[in-house]
Amino acid sequence: MTDFKQLKECITGRTPRLQAESDALVDRMEMEEHAWIADLRKKGYKASHPNDGWVDRQKKEFHLCYPQFDDGVTLGSMVMLGWPYHPEENVPVIVTAVREAKYSRMIYYSYVEVTHQ
Repeated sequence: MTDFKQLKECITGRTPRLQAESDALVDRMEMEEHAWIADLRKKGYKASHPNDGWVDRQKKEFHLCYPQFDDGVTLGSMVMLGWPYHPEENVPVIVTAVREAKYSRMIYYSYVEVTHQ
């Protein structure tokens, strides 16, 4: 999950009015992310992760490096790759295989994209 407290602490050096506006924006983003996660859980998703460099789109594989939430992904789990702020870029997937990297012991999940919602 996004560390909104840390995000607020990074935004410094502004007038009190701009500080209040940026704090309100961060608060809204936090509420939107919590609502998005609650909706995904209600729909049966087991995790969500940003659709970023930890997603290998060619191999159709991802690693849960910093998930927005993780309720225990297993074979057959639905996972949302994306962000609450850019729903048009989100990619719902179903896990088809789980593997552990030989040396790093990191867990990678193979997937197929869900074409219907």
